[in-house]
Amino acid sequence: MKEATGTAPPPPPSPSPTPPAVAPTATPTLVPPLTADLSVTHLFATASPAGDVRVRITNNGPDSLTNVSVQLSCTVGVNPYGGGLPSGQGATFPITVSLTPGQTGEFGTGVSINTSQAWYDVTCTVQPSFNDPNPANNSGSRTFPTADLAVTDLFPLSQPVGDIHARITNNGPDSLTNAEVQLSCTAGVHPYCFGCPPSAHGAGFPVTVSLTPGQTGEFPTSISVDTTQAWYEVTCTVHPPFTDPNPANDSYSETFPPPP
Repeated sequence: MKEATGTAPPPPPSPSPTPPAVAPTATPTLVPPLTADLSVTHLFATASPAGDVRVRITNNGPDSLTNVSVQLSCTVGVNPYGGGLPSGQGATFPITVSLTPGQTGEFGTGVSINTSQAWYDVTCTVQPSFNDPNPANNSGSRTFPTADLAVTDLFPLSQPVGDIHARITNNGPDSLTNAEVQLSCTAGVHPYCFGCPPSAHGAGFPVTVSLTPGQTGEFPTSISVDTTQAWYEVTCTVHPPFTDPNPANDSYSETFPPPP
């Protein structure tokens, strides 16, 4: 009797594991970058002569801003009247801006002024963290006070001998309180005597001006006349240390009496 020969059949293959189900991934929604043109459009004081400076910032679009934090930087130069030593300071701090396109908001600058003691040069710059298509208008500057001073008249206090006074008008926009400005005056003297040569003299000196917009004050010029002896060509010019938006009217001339 023969023994059975051969190999045992291989075991059946193990079933392959079922791969885990993979959830479909959501397509991310792309948020467009924020774009807004912020511009510093005005600096103003809350009171005169002493008050806080505030800044107006306008959103020129195209996007609206809602509770967006931006940096505001402000510097101030302080120039005391009477030749005191100038000084300067500045600060950078965050502000929260909520402005639709075309809308303007007001914000504190951290700057205080007193224009009865000094004039101030203030600059503020807004620094957005988003895309600003026109950074050229991110800064604004202004001097406090800003006033158009004009010499509007010259007249003698008495005739024929008297001292010449000048009328100075404040055309605004700011009021002036104890503001020190320079007044310079010259006089050409033309004697009536035959062969007597003309002469000239002049002086510059500070005057203290306290004038609201539209108001006129009278100030001595240090020039005296004697119209029995000569006729005079007098010119006076005011020199404000702060911004004068119309320097064309800073000078005025008159003759006493009209030349022969």
